[in-house]
Amino acid sequence: MNNTKLSTIFAKNRAEELPDDIWNKYVLPLNYEDSNLLSFSKSTVVKGGRGSGKTMFLKYHCYPTIFSKNKSELLESELSDIGIYWRPDTDFSNMIIENYLGDKWKVAFNAYIGLSIFSEFSKLITSFIASNYKNKNHINLAKELIIPDDFKELFKLDDRIKVTDFDTVCQKYRSQLNDWLNYPEGKPPIIFGAKEKLLYFINTVLSVIDPFKDTIFHIFIDEFENLAKEQQILINSWIKHSQSPIIFHIAYKKHYKVTSDTLSDEQIVDVNDYRIIDLEKLYEDNFEILASEIILSKLNSYFDNKQQIYNLSDIKSIRDRRDSKYQNKTKTIVKNIFPSLSISETVVKLFEDNALYKKLEKLIQDGIKFQNSSLDYSLFIDLDRKEESLINGILLNRDRTNPDELLKHFQEKDISYYKELINNNLLGSILLLYTSYQNKTSPYYAGFERFIMLSQNNIRYLLEFCHQSIIEYERINANITKIENFIIPFELQTKAVRNTSKTQIDKIANLGKYGKDLQKIVIRLGKIFLLSQKRNAQSMAEINQFTSKGYEISSRDKDGDELINECKVWGILKEENNNKQTTDKDNARYLYILHPIFAPYFGISHRKQRKIDLTYEEFKNIFIDEEEKYQELYCNYSSKWKLNNSSKNSIYNTNSLLDFI
Repeated sequence: MNNTKLSTIFAKNRAEELPDDIWNKYVLPLNYEDSNLLSFSKSTVVKGGRGSGKTMFLKYHCYPTIFSKNKSELLESELSDIGIYWRPDTDFSNMIIENYLGDKWKVAFNAYIGLSIFSEFSKLITSFIASNYKNKNHINLAKELIIPDDFKELFKLDDRIKVTDFDTVCQKYRSQLNDWLNYPEGKPPIIFGAKEKLLYFINTVLSVIDPFKDTIFHIFIDEFENLAKEQQILINSWIKHSQSPIIFHIAYKKHYKVTSDTLSDEQIVDVNDYRIIDLEKLYEDNFEILASEIILSKLNSYFDNKQQIYNLSDIKSIRDRRDSKYQNKTKTIVKNIFPSLSISETVVKLFEDNALYKKLEKLIQDGIKFQNSSLDYSLFIDLDRKEESLINGILLNRDRTNPDELLKHFQEKDISYYKELINNNLLGSILLLYTSYQNKTSPYYAGFERFIMLSQNNIRYLLEFCHQSIIEYERINANITKIENFIIPFELQTKAVRNTSKTQIDKIANLGKYGKDLQKIVIRLGKIFLLSQKRNAQSMAEINQFTSKGYEISSRDKDGDELINECKVWGILKEENNNKQTTDKDNARYLYILHPIFAPYFGISHRKQRKIDLTYEEFKNIFIDEEEKYQELYCNYSSKWKLNNSSKNSIYNTNSLLDFI
C-alpha cells in the first residue's frame, strides 16, 4: 500500500498531472475499436468538452505509451502506426501572428512547429531504445542514427550528431526563436518548411530502421482552438493534403468555432478530408462502467489490490470487459464505497431531521391557511406514509386542491391517487424543504450513481467528487488500510458534493476571456431556478432548463448568441433540440440545460425535468444586462411565483449566491 493519502491518488484529474506514458493508467472506452486514431488513414478531429479526457485519449496513441516499459514486450506490429503529441505553447504561439510579425509569421510558425516535432522524434528514438523491444540489432541501429548532412548546414552544426541528441539542438533554437520574437528584427534564427523537412527526415533517417520503414506517424495537435486563425489555416492545408508517412490530427473543445479554411480557395470537409470523434458520444452508452473502472483502477493502485484482473489499457481486454458479470461486480464494488440513498430513503432521513420535519409541519399549516380550512395539520402527516405526507404539503398549497377531498384520499390510503403525484413531485418536495436552510444539502445528491448524473460524462468532475469525498473521510479516519469494508457515509459525500459544486462555480471566472460573464450567468440562472424550487405548491417542480420564447437568440442578439456558445464550449449549458413544446407559441428550436454539477450548490434538481420560457427581455436581463435589471427580473419572478420575498425593497445581496433563503 502507498504511504501517501488515498485522496492524493484522486487529486490528479488532469492529463498534465500524469506522465506521458499512460499504459495501465488509461481506461479504454468499451467501443474503442471504432475510434482507434492509429487505424485511420486520414485525419481526425477529436472533440469533447472540458474534462472529457481529450488529452488522455490522444496520449494513449503516442509513442511514450506505445513504447511503455510497463509492457512486457514491444511488438514489431505496434510500430506500424505511432502517434506524436504536440500542444502549442499559447504564450509562444500567440506572438507568431500576422498582426505582430507581418509576412514573417508563416516562416516563424513553420520553424516553431518543426522544432517542436523534431524534438519529439528525438525523444521517440530515445524511448524506443529504452523499450522492451526484443530485436537488439534494431535497437543498436537506433542508437547510432545520425541526422542528415544537409541538416548540419540548416542547424549550423560543426559535427554530425545523433538523433538522440537532436532534442538539445531543437531546444536551443526554440530558445533563440523566443528571443527573436521579443524583438523580431531581421530574419528568424532558423527558417525551413516544417512539413517538407519532417517528411524528408522520416524517409531518409527513420526509415533506415527496418520496423520504421513503413511506419505512419500521426501528429496530434491538441488545443487547436488556441491557435490564431492564420495558424489554423496553415494546419488545415496540411490536413487537406496529408500524405504518407505523416497524418495530421487536431483536437479542440466541442462547440468551439474554429476555421475550416485552407491556404487555397478550398476548405477541409468532414468525411472527405477528416473524420470526427466526439468523445462524449463515445462514452455516453458505457459511462457508468467506464467510471467504475477508472475509480477501481485508482483504488487498486493504492491498495495493491487485484480486484481488477484486466489491463484496462489493452485493447485485447475489451471483449472480457464487456462481460455482464464482470461489469456488475465492478460497479457493485464502487457503489458499496460510494453508497447512494434511494429517494424513499432520502425521505426517511428528512423525517429524522427535526428542523426539516418542523418545516414540513409549517408547510402543511401554511397550506391549510391558504385553503381557508380549519382542519388540523396533523391529520395530513402519517409517519408510516412519509412520501404521501410530503406530497400533502405541496398539494395543500395549490389553488385547485380541496382539503377535505385530499384528507379523504389520504385516510383511505388511496395508492392510485398518490402514485403519479409521488413520481412527479417527490424530489421537488424534498428539495423545497432542504432549500429552507442554507447549511443543509439534500443527501440525494450523494453516491456513485448520483456522481454519474452530476458529472454528465465528465471524467474530471467524477474524479473530483471522489477526491472530495475521500478527503472528508480521511478527516475522521486517518488510516485507510484496505479496500474491503471501505465505505464513505453519504453524509460525508453530501458535504463533498456541495463543496465540489461551489468550487466549480468559483472556477468559472477563469474560463477564457468571458469567464466572469459566464460565472454571472450561472449564478443568475441558478438563483432563478432556486426561486422556482422554493415555491410551496411545486406546480412546476425541478426546473433547471430554459428556452427562448418566440425568438431565436442567434438571429436576435449577436452578443447573447456568443455568450450562449461560450457556455456550450465550457460545458456550462448543454444545448438540445426542444422536443417538449408546451404551447403553440413555444416554437424555440433549442433547449438549454444548466450543467448538473451546479445543482447541489443551489439546491435545485440535477434531473432533466422541466423548463421555463424566457422572453427576449428576460434573456437579456440574465445574460447581458447590469445587476439592477437582473434584480428587477428576480423580484418580478419572486412576485409572480407568490414567494414571501417579492417586495422590491427586499435585501438583494449580490455577493451571496443564495440570498432569499
